[in-house]
Amino acid sequence: MRSLLLTFLVLAVACSDNPSGRTLGDTVTPSDSNTGGDTMTGDHIQGDHSQGDSNSGDTHFGDSNVGDSNLGDSNVGDSRSGDSNLGDSNVGDPGTLAIDVIITEFRAVTNSEGEFVEIYNRGSAAVDIGAWTINGAAIDHPDSPGAAIIVPPLTYSRGLGAPNTMPEGVPWAYGIANLADTGDTLVLADGNGNVIDTVDFTSIHTDPNTAIPTNAFPAVVDVSTQLDLATVNGDGDNNNGAQWCVTFRVKDTGGSANQSCTQFVINEVLYDWRHPVLGSTDFNRTFVEIAGPGGGFLAGIRLSGIAGAGAVGQDQPPIVNFAEDLRMPVDGLLVVADGEADGSTLVPGADIVLGSGDPQNGPDAIKLRVRDSGATIDIVGYGTAIAGGHFETAPIGNIIASEIAISIARDATSNDSNNNSADFHFDPTPTPGTPNDVVVPTVITYAPNNSVVVASPSILTMTTLDFTSIQNIDGDANDNQINLELAGVAGANCVVIDALDDGRGIATVSCAPGDGTTPVRGDVVLSNPPALGGSAVVADGWTYTGVNNETDSAAEADWCNLQHPAEMTVAAGATSENVYGQVFETGVTETAGMPEGVLAELGYGPIGDDPTVTGSWVWTTAAWNVQVSDNDEFVAKVTIPDNVQSGTYWYTFRYSFDSGLTFTYGDTDAAGSTGGYNFASNRLGILTVP
Repeated sequence: MRSLLLTFLVLAVACSDNPSGRTLGDTVTPSDSNTGGDTMTGDHIQGDHSQGDSNSGDTHFGDSNVGDSNLGDSNVGDSRSGDSNLGDSNVGDPGTLAIDVIITEFRAVTNSEGEFVEIYNRGSAAVDIGAWTINGAAIDHPDSPGAAIIVPPLTYSRGLGAPNTMPEGVPWAYGIANLADTGDTLVLADGNGNVIDTVDFTSIHTDPNTAIPTNAFPAVVDVSTQLDLATVNGDGDNNNGAQWCVTFRVKDTGGSANQSCTQFVINEVLYDWRHPVLGSTDFNRTFVEIAGPGGGFLAGIRLSGIAGAGAVGQDQPPIVNFAEDLRMPVDGLLVVADGEADGSTLVPGADIVLGSGDPQNGPDAIKLRVRDSGATIDIVGYGTAIAGGHFETAPIGNIIASEIAISIARDATSNDSNNNSADFHFDPTPTPGTPNDVVVPTVITYAPNNSVVVASPSILTMTTLDFTSIQNIDGDANDNQINLELAGVAGANCVVIDALDDGRGIATVSCAPGDGTTPVRGDVVLSNPPALGGSAVVADGWTYTGVNNETDSAAEADWCNLQHPAEMTVAAGATSENVYGQVFETGVTETAGMPEGVLAELGYGPIGDDPTVTGSWVWTTAAWNVQVSDNDEFVAKVTIPDNVQSGTYWYTFRYSFDSGLTFTYGDTDAAGSTGGYNFASNRLGILTVP
């Protein structure tokens, strides 16, 4: 067993409870000790947050061997700085140990990925581990039993636990794979049974929603846990969970240099919340998300907004000095949210809630830095004309005008190339507390999927994801609005009628598509403004249907009807009884059995809206039921959505012989090209929604 002294800067007092999100204990104080009493002004809260200088008597971050030994300079916790300290004198003096090999990485909690253990030869001489053991299981290579397995000096080497096959390039294996998901102990011994190293991780923490105890080992399913070598002293002590963190950005670094446990980045920022119904009040809804290795200590680090105009460079909300014992949640995401003094907030997944935590709307910046030295860990500038160079390479521009919340976010791996403009994108679906994702515009549902070609514009309701400016759909690609095309015809005059998920990127809209001139089937194309990018295409998803009634054309059915019932009552949210309709077409329906090339649909619409001249009806494909003499009978049910208003509606069947491009509409008497049967809207079924 080896020991480790942890020394961190005490920077915070207790934070209030956070009932809306994850609880990470007493982690913050929303104070400003660097502004000399300047008033911090947020979007909605003003006040003097200065509480004096809290540095007096503190142990400064970077003064001990805990964390990155360079934590006093600009490379503190910065993933851009790489691992230049690993393998050199900063790793620790091997001292006089004859063999200086330590365990540096392992994966124990697994699902699809296998177990492994990594060791590091800190010594100046190569070591043969061919006769060694891990937890009593021999280290060997299945293809070369008994052969020497050489680990050169200052080299990492990974071995797999009882693999079915040995991947190319993996130098060794050990014959067990039963490390407990709830914690276990790793014992590395030489061929004589002498213990070389022990890592006791029986104190393991896997819950991202609770605080990680100071000395616990963090773990995530299928991701490795690794040692920050900057925390290892000359005696090689690595047996304290505070020295370990979850691998960041990748599943493991087995066989290569370990990461620093303090490589934190600003990952996502929502600074201007909007909603098509609830308005644009930021209270309790904006946030800053930080990403980094799960279990890494945030002690000695300060998060703040930075003014990019006016009092350029001055700290402004959100301001938080992270507490001495605060560790990054095991999932690698920490959310600092705007909220109330009692710790409540509307931001999902919030870990820390500030009574004045609303970022300014730009041009401004969000900055992570070392509290004592002021050295920058990460910064993101947003908006145009940011003064003072408060960004990396170039800021990301202003969010485009919208009526939904749009965040600025890194990619799913939190990549940081030192260029804010390149590293961040606009995301109309903010994801506080969950990994960032790719903006993939999607049309989830829409109804109806057609309109009558001779009709006045119909109402189209769409539920979409990852679109923005959605209340301003049009057909002009030269602006910042969503562009809609239905079978080649540009839509217009669309408005938001509902917004799901609190307005975070999912919205329902009603649109009035443009009129067509002839029956046509084509794609539904919904495109984002260029600043957001991406389109959703539903191939052949829209049809401007033709009406065959009273045309005496070959496409008109000879005879068709709504068979029964002629009336029914269906509650909102319920499904009707079976509804039947029949059709006769010479040469098509006389043969027993389901006919070829006949499409039957049951539809309903507002009473007074003739289905042959309006697109307000909703249609459902009917199934063939039975042969009735020379007729074919079809059956379907009407399902009434929960939000349909009570009242009286019409319903009937329609029939097509060209896959739904044109239809003959039936009624309770009959319609068609033979026998003088004409369609009449006053002979449709009566549907009552109580």
